[in-house]
Amino acid sequence: MPSIKVLAIDGGGIRGIIPATILTEIQKRLNLGLFQVFDLIAGTSTGGIIALGIGTSCKNNGPYSPSELVDLYVQNGPEIFKKNLLTPERQVILPKYSPEALESALAQFFQDAEFQSALTPLLISSYDLQGQVPFFFKSHRIAGDPTYNWKLTDIARATSAAPTFFFAAAFDAGWPGLRARGRRRLCEQPFDGRLR
Repeated sequence: MPSIKVLAIDGGGIRGIIPATILTEIQKRLNLGLFQVFDLIAGTSTGGIIALGIGTSCKNNGPYSPSELVDLYVQNGPEIFKKNLLTPERQVILPKYSPEALESALAQFFQDAEFQSALTPLLISSYDLQGQVPFFFKSHRIAGDPTYNWKLTDIARATSAAPTFFFAAAFDAGWPGLRARGRRRLCEQPFDGRLR
């Protein structure tokens, strides 16, 4: 039976530097693009952003290298995870950070690239808050139904919206796979274990 190689990249906010650094070394040792090595690349939250970066033609018809993703975190992390004197009070009733800096970095990084640019099958996790069910962005579904093609910025925003850190991302229910009518809110996870 043939083996299937899966790369699963976990979340962790700014700590995305760690898997990106490890992937830099793996790619250097293999001397191949990671999309050429793995049969499936999966990610959640910051891991989802990394998976989209290394698994799609989002940069001049090719993927980003893991080292370029390290630069993304180093250059944009301080602005995305910016704190001020009101941060502790704010997070009592609101997410800890404003999503504007994250959305700006994602727009600059992915521009208008779409999910159909996947170079290997991708699986990016999210969560539908209204339906209270997991929602998975699966690149292989585009072949059977082209309406499953989304902008990478939207997918990255949905997977990275950890409720205690950023507001959930709102999408129209007309998106394939979103069941109910009206707008849907997607986020990384429904609950992170902390009481609010």
